[in-house]
Amino acid sequence: MRVVQEGLSRRAVIERYAKYDFQKKRGTLPLPDFDAWNWSSADAIDEELRRAGLKTGIPAGYLSWNMVQITIPDFRECAVVVNIFSEQLFRIRLSNAPCSCSAFNVALDL
Repeated sequence: MRVVQEGLSRRAVIERYAKYDFQKKRGTLPLPDFDAWNWSSADAIDEELRRAGLKTGIPAGYLSWNMVQITIPDFRECAVVVNIFSEQLFRIRLSNAPCSCSAFNVALDL
């Protein structure tokens, strides 16, 4: 994993997330008025996210974020939890087979 940019503010992260979510799911609906939000309080940010129909929790809780680039070798170090309460993890093996979509082909090494 390579850090591309350090110290992004939570406001910058949340605004990018909201723009993406609105474009993807809501088309022409206007974005929330971010200038009116209380950016000093995680609880207030969560309330605004909830009001806008966006996911709450993690984004509001951190003051600063890093933008990172994740590579194929990074994915190879990941594990998949089969069951939320299971203690058995599986390594991910990325398939070299051609893919007709933009996502990775993922297979489990069991």
